[in-house]
Amino acid sequence: MSVTAAIAARFPPTAEARFAAVELAWLEAAITVRLAAFGHGRPAELPSPPVTGDATGAYAELVVSMGLDTAERLMLALALAPHVAPAILDPFLLINEATGRRFTEFGGIAGQNHGGFLPSAETAMFLIAGDDRPLRVAVDPLFAASHPLVRRGILLLDHRHPEEPALSAALRLSASGLHLLLRGDENAPPGPDFPASII
Repeated sequence: MSVTAAIAARFPPTAEARFAAVELAWLEAAITVRLAAFGHGRPAELPSPPVTGDATGAYAELVVSMGLDTAERLMLALALAPHVAPAILDPFLLINEATGRRFTEFGGIAGQNHGGFLPSAETAMFLIAGDDRPLRVAVDPLFAASHPLVRRGILLLDHRHPEEPALSAALRLSASGLHLLLRGDENAPPGPDFPASII
């Protein structure tokens, strides 16, 4: 048995892992389509989300039980990508030759240790609505604190600098949200920020 096969045998993919892989592949296709249309003044026809069908596991069940639409599923996959497939977001590191820095339209947050692209709410807005300003206004409720994914504590909109535009907030999964999507339950082990110590 090869080393790779031995690892796969020791850690067989869960239903959550299989569904996440499909959602991330769809996210990658959506990014490709959105960026191909960027700057050309033509609408981008985003690919349809994968059919949940008979998919099992907590991730698929969340999508079905909450009735998540295309935009909401893109937001979830976007927040998941840095944890599982960060290279999917590398196209957002593109430099605007006119300004010598990254495109404002793509949003994004600079990480402390992470070398890749960390999405912000602006990244999700660009992916969902591009530069269609009326659509951007129409889908703004997706980024409200009252949105079910935020209210349930799965998605976080981290407003590190409240004086800046609301869409500059980091878009990320909570520890319990990440645990749910990848492990199947929301009982994430305490992280380094948990205000307790071992007795």
